[in-house]
Formats: sequence, structure tokens, C-alpha cells
Amino acid sequence: MKTIAVVGGHGQVGKGNVRELTNHGYFVVLMGRNLKKMEVFAQEFLPILEQSEVDLNKFVIPEKLADLDMVIVCLDQTDTQFVEQCQKLGIDYLDISANSDFLKKVNLLPIPEKSKRVIGLGLAPGVTNLAAAAYTKKEPSAQMIVIDVL
Repeated sequence: MKTIAVVGGHGQVGKGNVRELTNHGYFVVLMGRNLKKMEVFAQEFLPILEQSEVDLNKFVIPEKLADLDMVIVCLDQTDTQFVEQCQKLGIDYLDISANSDFLKKVNLLPIPEKSKRVIGLGLAPGVTNLAAAAYTKKEPSAQMIVIDVL
């Protein structure tokens, strides 16, 4: 079973993701800056969710990421260091944000060799992302999907 960290998982966007992931049997680790908020939210689950205090504006020690298969980030960032760190460690990275300046920076990073990177899920949620997911199932060799929103 995959271990998935949800950064900002105790916030408004993250809570729904955490609930869905745990309902489907994934082992979820809450990550974020506010340990007290994470502890309160983690109590809603049995077994109680693991929590890890991290600040994506600072370097995250690799030991905090060691056992993760995937990271879902539900908050805005300005620096790509965390994305790059995940890629180097072979951790799949999903970004649920709408900060176009940050997403442009991430898009300039090399395509990861050992992991997958999905960004911009917060820009056009819904049918566009479902269509993109369906396409990648039919065309597993797809390296990048660009969705333009007018």
C-alpha cells in the first residue's frame, strides 16, 4: 500500500483529499507547519493519522520524506526546492494550487526520471483533469499534458 503525505492536509483543500485517500485504504501522513492543527484533525481518524511538521519555505530533511511514495501539496509555494527534492528522491509529486508563477517555474524543471509530477490540479479542476487522467491511461507514454484555460 502506498504511503502518501498531504502537505496542508488539515486545511480546507487538503481535508477532502485526506478523507478520500483514507477511505480508499492509503496510509496518509499529514504534513504542515502547524502541528497543533494537524493533531486535532488527525484525531478524526482511526487509527490516528501520523503527522510531520515541515515548512516548504525551508529545506525539508530527507528523513522526513524517506518512506513516502507520493506527496500531494495543497498550498501555494514560491520556490521549487521541495519539488526538486521529491524528484531526486523518486517521490511522485502532485500539486493542487493555482499559483501560475510557481507552476511556470516547476514546468521549467527537467522531467523527473524516477517519479511522476502532476501540477496545476487547482487551475481547472473537474472535467479537464478527468479528461487528462483518462488520456494518460490510454497513452502511458504521454510526458506532459497542457490545459489552457481562457
